[in-house]
Amino acid sequence: MARIRDIAARAGVSEAAVSIYLRDNDTRRVGGERKRKIDEAIRELEYRPNTFARALSRAKSFTIGVLVPYEGPVFRSSFLNEIVSGLQTRLFRNGYSLAFPPASGVRSPVVLKNQLDHASGFDGYVLFGTRFCSRGDMEENAAMLERVGIPFVMANMPELTPSVNQVILREGPKANPIRYLLDLGHRRIALMAGREESPDSLEGIDQAAETCGQYHVELAAEDILFGDYELSIARSAMLTRLARGSDLTAVYCLSDTMAMGVYEALSEANLDVPSDVSVIGRNDSFFARLLTPPLTTVQRPLYEAGSQCAEVLLRAMESGRSGMKVYLDGSLLVRGSTAVPSER
Repeated sequence: MARIRDIAARAGVSEAAVSIYLRDNDTRRVGGERKRKIDEAIRELEYRPNTFARALSRAKSFTIGVLVPYEGPVFRSSFLNEIVSGLQTRLFRNGYSLAFPPASGVRSPVVLKNQLDHASGFDGYVLFGTRFCSRGDMEENAAMLERVGIPFVMANMPELTPSVNQVILREGPKANPIRYLLDLGHRRIALMAGREESPDSLEGIDQAAETCGQYHVELAAEDILFGDYELSIARSAMLTRLARGSDLTAVYCLSDTMAMGVYEALSEANLDVPSDVSVIGRNDSFFARLLTPPLTTVQRPLYEAGSQCAEVLLRAMESGRSGMKVYLDGSLLVRGSTAVPSER
């Protein structure tokens, strides 16, 4: 196996120059021609760096802990998968690996504490909010990580204290689905929220009510449904609502998965999408365009959110900065599941 001294001999440079260049490819201490010769020698000798030794020499593990504080399968969520894909791509490009500490516990802060107990040696953390987190849980989780003293960035959470690094997904002014439905002429609109106590649901309800109010339309309490971001639960919630009367003309769901549940419930009630009821989802999941009819949805830049999480974390680890905020807005993709309301 080739060593640094072999590369130096092949390239005709000092071992110190090779060592400096391998530690930092962008260094100005090694000139361009010497870098070219070192790269050529590395290719010819098929040199592979000892990443474990590199980590020890720099007191770094080159590993990022991904913290999802709930007991459940992390990769079941297409939403989370897309963000992690963007995170992975950017961090892998910089030589970092991802690790997912085991989760156990009932409350989110308890789960996070248990994860941190199994997470020693990481260079940084990415902390996700989940449907099981209240705002209080999220604030407690942020404070817990601040006490740990290792750089971190938070994702899938509302904007929290100014001191924490965050990538924040917003609906955005151009992606207001309730306004779009109202402009089409809909006046009896249901909102399929996630979990009752989750900040995402509460924010969605407030925004929907505010937009309806601007049109002098009431968002009735009976039209605020909770599908827990699950297809089967959303289907049941929709069927329960329809049993009280089929006067709805539109439904906005805070996830595409719940929109699928609404599709199923409407089909069971012999109602057509969009002739009888228009449906809008959120996230533009991979299956949204494959539904019949294709789902109108709020496209949120999930892959970009993951990439930005990585970028913010890399900057935090390099500079020690905190309080960095990145805001990403969504856009409305209009497909076949929405139309002007019909009389029935």
